[in-house]
Amino acid sequence: MSDPDDIERIIEKAKREERERIKTIALRAISDEPELPSDMPDEAWEMLKDNRDNVEEALRSAVRLTKSGITDRFEQALKGEK
Repeated sequence: MSDPDDIERIIEKAKREERERIKTIALRAISDEPELPSDMPDEAWEMLKDNRDNVEEALRSAVRLTKSGITDRFEQALKGEK
């Protein structure tokens, strides 16, 4: 029969390993998020220049798309492990 302290150590080790595994998947999903492929087109710059509302909406949109991309990759990585 196992000592309760041994069981506790085994459980804690398993928890640490699982946290590390999830952290690795999350960091990979973040690092795989693509950056803008090139410089901003002149038309986009003209639309944003001196227009606070357009800049705010563009930034909100960029954050939404980034979060969505990271979330999708993270979920796919977790599904792929099963």
